Amino acid sequence: MSWTVQCEASEQAVGRDPEALAIEIDPRVRIIHLGLRPLGATSQEVDSGAVLRRFIDAPAVHWGPIREWLLGPEAGELLQEISAGYTAEQLWSGDWQAQWSKPAWEAAHSLHQAITQKLQAPQEA
Repeated sequence: MSWTVQCEASEQAVGRDPEALAIEIDPRVRIIHLGLRPLGATSQEVDSGAVLRRFIDAPAVHWGPIREWLLGPEAGELLQEISAGYTAEQLWSGDWQAQWSKPAWEAAHSLHQAITQKLQAPQEA
């Protein structure tokens, strides 16, 4: 099963004060979501580790090149490492309980770091 990358918009800027750009990795359904998320707001899925949310320190972003990179082979290797080292179970209460192996957690960190570096790199003309 391959990963899907969802972008709220091709270009985004931080609008309202409590919002920030974020990347969310949801290995349960193999979706990466790129978009705005409220700062300080959380969910049971994020709290449990079922979904990994990392904020991006940027006032605006053009997601196109990031989306292309996420669908490419370099990011694909990291996403495969995440898939291989992640398990999640939905409890009777409806809550999620997730576990990340050390290699999967490091791959997710590397993915976030690479995206941050790509956003900080000068844009090609």
